[in-house]
Amino acid sequence: MRRSRLVAMSHNPILAFYPVASGDPSIPLPSVFSLLSLFVHLNFVLIFWSDKVRIYFRLASPPTSLSFPMLYCLSAVAPTFSFFLNKPWQTILWWSITTFMVFIVQTILDSIQNSDDIICLESLKYVAPGA
Repeated sequence: MRRSRLVAMSHNPILAFYPVASGDPSIPLPSVFSLLSLFVHLNFVLIFWSDKVRIYFRLASPPTSLSFPMLYCLSAVAPTFSFFLNKPWQTILWWSITTFMVFIVQTILDSIQNSDDIICLESLKYVAPGA
């Protein structure tokens, strides 16, 4: 019987394209760091679809996600650990993908918030026909 696993828990896919010349590329406890990364991604679900989660689970109020500074801290644990263990750059890059995703989500949400402010200011323009 074959056991299915997540790719990140046993193998770094970047190593298929850029193999490591020497040294062990794996870090201790990759399953824990993979689950931590999944937890950060589940917080993205709460950020984008909190109302749908509330409706699906029949909650009284929408669940709140963690703040972006906390998400940065959680997602930076594995790459920092890889860096201090002197692992190859491929491993550090692989574990940094979640941190990069937090940055992308925060940037997009900030740009949406800024565009809403501009739309609100446009609606406050004074219109004086014939003046």
